[in-house]
Amino acid sequence: EMSRRLDTVRATYQMQGLLLLLIQHKPRKPLCDKRHPTHHTPLLYLRVPGVPLVSSVQILDKSAKYHLTSPITTVVIPTLYTLVFLFGLPSNGLGLLTLVLKMEKTPSTIFLMNLAMADLLVILMLPFKIHYHFLGNHWVFGEALCRTLTGLFYGNLYCSVLLLTAISIDRYLALVHPFFSRRFRDKSFAICTCAVIWVLVGVSLMPLLLQRQVYTFEDLNINTCHDMLPEIESDYVLYYFVCLVVLEFAIPCLIIIFCYTSIIRTLIVNKKKYARAAKITFLLLIAFLLCFAPSNITLLIHYSVHPRTHNHNIYLYYLICLALSSFNNCLDPFLYYYISDEFREKVRSLFRDAEGEHSQKTSHKLMSANTCSRSPQMALYKWNLVVVVVSFTPGFSSEQLCAWKEHRG
Repeated sequence: EMSRRLDTVRATYQMQGLLLLLIQHKPRKPLCDKRHPTHHTPLLYLRVPGVPLVSSVQILDKSAKYHLTSPITTVVIPTLYTLVFLFGLPSNGLGLLTLVLKMEKTPSTIFLMNLAMADLLVILMLPFKIHYHFLGNHWVFGEALCRTLTGLFYGNLYCSVLLLTAISIDRYLALVHPFFSRRFRDKSFAICTCAVIWVLVGVSLMPLLLQRQVYTFEDLNINTCHDMLPEIESDYVLYYFVCLVVLEFAIPCLIIIFCYTSIIRTLIVNKKKYARAAKITFLLLIAFLLCFAPSNITLLIHYSVHPRTHNHNIYLYYLICLALSSFNNCLDPFLYYYISDEFREKVRSLFRDAEGEHSQKTSHKLMSANTCSRSPQMALYKWNLVVVVVSFTPGFSSEQLCAWKEHRG
């Protein structure tokens, strides 16, 4: 009976070894056959029934390895994100603080406050992306944070697009149809619009939060975050990003073009009076197209062409365009807030209030310190004065004086 058990265990180990050999085996013929470009697949799964996902083989071709180790992704892109973080964080933070504390809560102000919050959320995600790229596209923070980062980064980028669309519609109604928009253009309308935008973006990004994003590649000893996905999911990802780009970029882009061209046409009628406003509106339109159009176009091209060619160069261009599109978070405060004379005056007022409060606290501390330094002599002087006064007061005994002293401490 013991020998039968040993034979059973031995046969089991032999089967497991055979399965592992089948999994790790890389057939040579498909790698050389141009009609079956398996070696171009960025992430290839050879599945065996009953074998868990962690036992799958992950193969990187030369193009994918170059993408993951290129100086463009490990030096240039994180440097661009660092610049966005250094310039965007103080400008958006100060802008949001001024909008909240100093500006009147009009519909335009509410839209701008939400835009500043969306830009700040994108900027606050950048340190993780900077760390990831500077480490050679190696993710060390786990699957949950990778999904959260991917969802929030893309979500707030498209949330900025939708909020810019809402701002263009609000300005279009205020300038082109002022009497018609007076009926519904109020704070509640702006709040409801912003709430719908945040909910729409959150729902549209649920697939990114539910999909696995981190994959390990032993030949490079790295864990990628969202950069390398299984080929079996390419069709799903293509349809998803097509819907995302069409609904949250293409249609809003057409709306923005229509609104701003209508505003410019209306302002041009009075050339001298509104020439500066027309130039600013044209600048807003150009900045929006330059920041967001390249990244969305290259994204669609990548997911449309990659399943057939397995070429990663387009994705590399997309990462560069995505990093450049994040500069929109630095431009927004200057194009929408600081360009206004009234807003700059509110910022100066905010600094004056902060400086005045700081000087007041400093003077109060100095007065407290001077009082404390003189307090023993002052207390002794007051006590001697009380003793002198009490000694000349009839009916006031020494016991009452001691009780009063204990009460006063």
